Amino acid sequence: MMRIGVVALVVVIGTAAAWADDDKPPELFQDLGKSVGAAGFHLDDRDPEGWEAASICKRAAKLKACKLMKGSWRSSVVADEKQGGQAVVQELWSFSYGSVADARRGLASLEKDFEWGPFNKHPYHLFRCKAQVIAIEGRARWHTARKVLREHVAAWLDEHCDQG
Repeated sequence: MMRIGVVALVVVIGTAAAWADDDKPPELFQDLGKSVGAAGFHLDDRDPEGWEAASICKRAAKLKACKLMKGSWRSSVVADEKQGGQAVVQELWSFSYGSVADARRGLASLEKDFEWGPFNKHPYHLFRCKAQVIAIEGRARWHTARKVLREHVAAWLDEHCDQG
């Protein structure tokens, strides 16, 4: 009986360790996060890695975007300058899919299946890069910061992403 318990424990620990290594966001997303300084933003330092695994699918698991999704990550992007005395915080998301076709279907679902978007704050902007969908979630009152970040992400993805 004890042998079975030890073997099961080793299998569970080994599986958890393998899963933890795979739980990092794609390099493209990590590099995009590092690039926001060029647009007058920085990643929130409360996330030691600059990102965290997060989900938009807790209440929407049946929607196509969520069914097809293999992983999702979030980074808080903060404007270097405050507006009206307030920190301008927007969220940058990465949704990974198993294929380019699934990413296209996931993007279409994110655009139409979520009445106000799957995010806590809106409006948001969506981009696809190969088998990833990148989203910017922002607050409507910060039009200029939202536009600057959107333009930076679009230009960066144009330069670094072969759409596939």
